[in-house]
Amino acid sequence: MRLSEEGVAVPEAAEEYPTVSADGLTWTFKIRKGMAWSDGAPLTAHDWVFSLRRGADPATGFDFGWFYADIENWNQVTSGAIPVEQLGVAAPDDYTLTIKTSTPVPYIPMIMTHSFVSPKHVVEALGDNWSTSFETLVFSGPFMLQDWKKGRYYIYAPNPYYTGPFRPLLNKQIVSMTSASGSGAATVQEAYTNGEIEGYQGVGRAALPAVAADPFFNGWLKSYPDFHTYYIMMESTTPPFDNVKVRQALAKAIDRELICNTTLKGFAEAAWEMLPRGFPAYSAEHKKHQNLDVEGAKKLLAEAGYPDGKDFPKLELWVRNEAGRIDSMKPLAEFAQAQWKQNLGIDIEVKLIEMKVWVEARSARAHPFMFGSYQYDYLDPSNMMNFLKSGGHGFFVDATFDELLEKANTNVFNPEERIQQYQAAEDYLCEQAGVCFMSHDVINQIIPPWFSGKALEPNKDGVVAWRGTRLGTTEFTIYMNQNIYDHNRPDPTVR
Repeated sequence: MRLSEEGVAVPEAAEEYPTVSADGLTWTFKIRKGMAWSDGAPLTAHDWVFSLRRGADPATGFDFGWFYADIENWNQVTSGAIPVEQLGVAAPDDYTLTIKTSTPVPYIPMIMTHSFVSPKHVVEALGDNWSTSFETLVFSGPFMLQDWKKGRYYIYAPNPYYTGPFRPLLNKQIVSMTSASGSGAATVQEAYTNGEIEGYQGVGRAALPAVAADPFFNGWLKSYPDFHTYYIMMESTTPPFDNVKVRQALAKAIDRELICNTTLKGFAEAAWEMLPRGFPAYSAEHKKHQNLDVEGAKKLLAEAGYPDGKDFPKLELWVRNEAGRIDSMKPLAEFAQAQWKQNLGIDIEVKLIEMKVWVEARSARAHPFMFGSYQYDYLDPSNMMNFLKSGGHGFFVDATFDELLEKANTNVFNPEERIQQYQAAEDYLCEQAGVCFMSHDVINQIIPPWFSGKALEPNKDGVVAWRGTRLGTTEFTIYMNQNIYDHNRPDPTVR
């Protein structure tokens, strides 16, 4: 399966969308016939069985194993309790792959968009180092590695053995390792002028003002929400957060748009919900529950027994000191602190906590008030929503929320109803202020006008599919509508 530019799991190595058994527990994928690895060896269902068993094998030490935990016996295999042969995957023949789950799991096709199949014949011959050398790498997708200069660049070219439905439109794809984000140019402009880049995935905080002000890049800068949400967790079983009115008051007392349009301008979008704009099941209707309402927040806090913040306990808001995230987390936390003081009269201390200590405290639920964030791993609402269920990482313990989630999580046969069920669960979460949402990250990319393709076209929510390889590998839809050498572009591989 591959993720389309619309964010839907579509068949690639499979002939058609997989079928599921009447009990919702067995998915059957019909594998295309005639597929081959880039060394000419046949690509069959046995390669997927081999890859999934290898991922579950405790000897492999696969650090993303939780991703496939819905497969029958996955956790027992990874713990070493039972052999890999008992994993719920099978290949009855060369062109049939079956995946069994213990409960109905509607998002198995989406999970399989991340099933990076390994070549059984190569791994068995060369071991785990097969993928570390240009000479031994083999590929099954639209592109294959043509050249690789470690620390400088790697070049992809169309794979002549690829017979799937997503034939590439580019005859070469150069990924530069020496750009403005690496060891080469100091700025995006310099990297572009030097011919190191044609597009840029993540314009950083230091570079964005200059890029935005540079008339040369007028119309090239594209911004849209990343699927990464920042929020404040409140332990709903511990005072004062066991009172829903306290949680609601805190959530309604923050002007999220103010900080996102000032301090974090260009890098954050106000959030009143877990699922960002453009993510499956996103709904703008949830905003009403945590939108700024100072008078309403004061009233709720007074009804909870803390008029004008009187007698409200002194609390510490723990913020994890995480590289790459602290530049957003710290100002967001401090802004919430200031808003609560100004609008509710309560004093909160923001405390930076070393990453390891913070993670251990969250896992043990040892501190009731923490600032966190989560970035999606696969494009299905189950991924981001399940993170917040009881016993999860959101600190919200609520049977009604869990029941609403479970209905959606197990709805295999009615995808439209399933989306509505997630929206109902999220609406309840926001109304109960189970989590106080703050912002979603914003991605800034440079896309020159000579690139076109469906993956670069904004959808109804203003989001584009292409963001490097983070949201699926959709570059096969991208093409060049004019000759870049007409623009005096140098060859980035010649230096």
